[in-house]
Amino acid sequence: MTSLRHNGENFAASMHQSYASGVARMHGVVRQRRLDRCRSDLEAARRTESITSIALRWGFNDPSHFSRLFGRRYGIAPRALARKRQEA
Repeated sequence: MTSLRHNGENFAASMHQSYASGVARMHGVVRQRRLDRCRSDLEAARRTESITSIALRWGFNDPSHFSRLFGRRYGIAPRALARKRQEA
């Protein structure tokens, strides 16, 4: 009986881990899509709004966190990308 209980607990733990990793992957996909939208908005010709307002629109509530994620994804800071766009 102990063996069955132990196997049941392992199965439940395994299922929970699988679910949690699937949710984490989905959150990552959604975050990447939001970052893509931010980049698109930053590159848009009508770039009159602030980087912070763009980040907020796409659900990034902390400008520093947004900047780190953006830089990690694209290899350039949002401010540098915006400046590059304005110079073009």
